[in-house]
Amino acid sequence: AGINYSTFAQWVQKHRHRKASPPPAVRRPGARGLQLVEAVVAPAAKGAPLVVQLPGGVRAELRAEGQVPLVVALVRALEGRC
Repeated sequence: AGINYSTFAQWVQKHRHRKASPPPAVRRPGARGLQLVEAVVAPAAKGAPLVVQLPGGVRAELRAEGQVPLVVALVRALEGRC
């Protein structure tokens, strides 16, 4: 996928460190382990929206950079439901 191995290994190491650090009372309810998903980015025409398609049919179109936090919130709200 074009990710440098050392970058990937660093992500996994940081995740393991975070997972081991907080006491059980501080962990987020329903938190799951590290999950990786494939992101397929196709070349798009200028001005075309970025489409985020989740399993289960959820689809979001981003037309402006400022919409990214909204889609992040949506994905987190739907986590585990799709």
